[in-house]
Amino acid sequence: MLANAVGRLRWACGHLVVAFGGAALILSLGGLGLGLGYGHELGPVLGACLVQVAAVWTLGGLAVLLHGVSPRLAPGAWGAAGVALLLGWIGPALNVPQAAMDLSPFGHLPKLPGGEMTWTPVLILTAIALALTATGLAALRRRDMSI
Repeated sequence: MLANAVGRLRWACGHLVVAFGGAALILSLGGLGLGLGYGHELGPVLGACLVQVAAVWTLGGLAVLLHGVSPRLAPGAWGAAGVALLLGWIGPALNVPQAAMDLSPFGHLPKLPGGEMTWTPVLILTAIALALTATGLAALRRRDMSI
């Protein structure tokens, strides 16, 4: 099986199933573990973890787009992930302006558990992730693989 030729889109989609599915699985298992640790709070804690999937997929979609355009750009996705995490962790403590905080996809998600679940930002981020991924796959399909 390894000796057979695989088209670049099929190859990329195999990686995407692992990356996007793996992210959802890890967040699910993390939420399950945290929820069980809190005892009666399984539902809210699991939901709080699962709502993060849209933001993770958005960063994943950015990685696909950057790699699709040029593999040299792909490490920029790690920079974007680092900026998003730093904004979430220390942005509020440093009183970072809201315009800068809005650069992180995580900043748009409902604050769960405890906050109210709003589906609009989750659906918008999921659509953005799909658009970034589709655009990245289209760029990969057209890209000269010698560079």
